[in-house]
Amino acid sequence: MPGITELIRITINREENYRLLSAIAHGHHWATHQIGFRIVPIENPKGIAQKGLVKHVEPSFVLYAGNIALTSFAQVLWYIWCLYGWNKQEIESVLDTTFDKLKYTQERRLWHLSN
Repeated sequence: MPGITELIRITINREENYRLLSAIAHGHHWATHQIGFRIVPIENPKGIAQKGLVKHVEPSFVLYAGNIALTSFAQVLWYIWCLYGWNKQEIESVLDTTFDKLKYTQERRLWHLSN
Protein backbone atom coordinates (compact mmCIF):
# COMPACT_ATOMS: atom_id res chain seq x y z
CA MET A 1 0.00 0.00 0.00
CA PRO A 2 1.49 3.37 -0.95
CA GLY A 3 1.95 6.04 1.70
CA ILE A 4 -0.49 8.94 2.07
CA THR A 5 1.73 11.38 0.18
CA GLU A 6 1.95 9.00 -2.76
CA LEU A 7 -1.83 8.45 -2.69
CA ILE A 8 -2.39 12.21 -2.78
CA ARG A 9 -0.03 12.51 -5.76
CA ILE A 10 -1.61 9.62 -7.66
CA THR A 11 -5.27 10.41 -7.05
CA ILE A 12 -5.61 14.19 -7.00
CA ASN A 13 -2.17 15.41 -8.12
CA ARG A 14 -1.74 17.71 -5.10
CA GLU A 15 1.47 16.43 -3.50
CA GLU A 16 3.07 19.87 -3.11
CA ASN A 17 -0.07 21.34 -1.55
CA TYR A 18 -0.39 18.37 0.78
CA ARG A 19 3.23 18.63 1.89
CA LEU A 20 2.89 22.34 2.70
CA LEU A 21 -0.37 21.99 4.62
CA SER A 22 0.89 18.87 6.39
CA ALA A 23 4.03 20.72 7.48
CA ILE A 24 1.90 23.51 8.93
CA ALA A 25 -0.42 21.05 10.67
CA HIS A 26 2.51 19.19 12.19
CA GLY A 27 4.25 22.37 13.34
CA HIS A 28 7.36 22.21 11.18
CA HIS A 29 9.39 25.32 11.92
CA TRP A 30 10.03 26.31 8.30
CA ALA A 31 6.32 26.19 7.48
CA THR A 32 4.92 27.92 10.55
CA HIS A 33 7.63 30.58 10.37
CA GLN A 34 6.86 31.43 6.73
CA ILE A 35 3.07 31.14 6.88
CA GLY A 36 2.17 32.16 10.44
CA PHE A 37 4.38 35.17 11.15
CA ARG A 38 5.58 38.42 9.66
CA ILE A 39 8.73 40.40 10.29
CA VAL A 40 8.36 43.77 12.05
CA PRO A 41 10.97 46.39 12.94
CA ILE A 42 11.81 46.72 16.64
CA GLU A 43 13.92 49.40 18.28
CA ASN A 44 15.92 48.37 21.30
CA PRO A 45 16.77 50.80 24.15
CA LYS A 46 20.10 51.67 22.53
CA GLY A 47 18.37 52.80 19.32
CA ILE A 48 19.66 49.89 17.24
CA ALA A 49 17.15 48.73 14.65
CA GLN A 50 16.24 45.08 15.01
CA LYS A 51 13.62 42.79 13.58
CA GLY A 52 11.10 40.63 15.36
CA LEU A 53 8.24 38.30 14.52
CA VAL A 54 4.55 38.74 15.21
CA LYS A 55 1.81 36.21 14.54
CA HIS A 56 0.16 36.95 11.22
CA VAL A 57 -1.52 34.99 8.45
CA GLU A 58 -2.01 36.64 5.08
CA PRO A 59 -5.64 36.57 3.91
CA SER A 60 -4.41 35.36 0.52
CA PHE A 61 -3.00 32.24 2.20
CA VAL A 62 -6.33 31.57 3.88
CA LEU A 63 -8.00 31.74 0.45
CA TYR A 64 -5.28 29.52 -1.03
CA ALA A 65 -5.72 26.88 1.68
CA GLY A 66 -9.53 27.07 1.46
CA ASN A 67 -9.37 26.63 -2.30
CA ILE A 68 -7.14 23.56 -1.94
CA ALA A 69 -9.48 22.07 0.66
CA LEU A 70 -12.66 22.69 -1.34
CA THR A 71 -11.40 21.56 -4.74
CA SER A 72 -9.59 18.51 -3.32
CA PHE A 73 -12.65 17.41 -1.35
CA ALA A 74 -14.88 17.87 -4.41
CA GLN A 75 -12.46 15.88 -6.55
CA VAL A 76 -12.31 12.96 -4.12
CA LEU A 77 -16.08 13.05 -3.63
CA TRP A 78 -16.57 12.94 -7.41
CA TYR A 79 -14.20 9.96 -7.75
CA ILE A 80 -16.02 8.06 -4.99
CA TRP A 81 -19.38 8.81 -6.62
CA CYS A 82 -18.10 7.48 -9.96
CA LEU A 83 -16.47 4.44 -8.34
CA TYR A 84 -19.73 3.28 -6.78
CA GLY A 85 -21.80 4.13 -9.84
CA TRP A 86 -24.14 6.46 -7.98
CA ASN A 87 -26.33 8.97 -9.80
CA LYS A 88 -23.89 11.64 -11.00
CA GLN A 89 -26.64 14.25 -11.38
CA GLU A 90 -27.15 14.27 -7.60
CA ILE A 91 -23.54 15.09 -6.75
CA GLU A 92 -23.21 17.46 -9.71
CA SER A 93 -26.15 19.44 -8.38
CA VAL A 94 -24.68 19.72 -4.89
CA LEU A 95 -21.21 20.63 -6.18
CA ASP A 96 -22.55 23.12 -8.73
CA THR A 97 -24.66 24.86 -6.08
CA THR A 98 -21.64 25.18 -3.80
CA PHE A 99 -19.26 26.29 -6.54
CA ASP A 100 -21.85 28.76 -7.92
CA LYS A 101 -22.15 30.43 -4.51
CA LEU A 102 -18.36 30.75 -4.37
CA LYS A 103 -18.26 32.03 -7.98
CA TYR A 104 -15.95 29.31 -9.28
CA THR A 105 -15.62 29.15 -13.06
CA GLN A 106 -16.60 26.06 -15.04
CA GLU A 107 -12.91 25.28 -15.63
CA ARG A 108 -12.48 24.64 -11.89
CA ARG A 109 -15.23 22.02 -11.86
CA LEU A 110 -13.71 18.60 -12.50
CA TRP A 111 -17.08 16.90 -12.85
CA HIS A 112 -17.87 18.99 -15.95
CA LEU A 113 -14.52 18.20 -17.51
CA SER A 114 -15.11 14.46 -16.96
CA ASN A 115 -18.40 14.29 -18.87
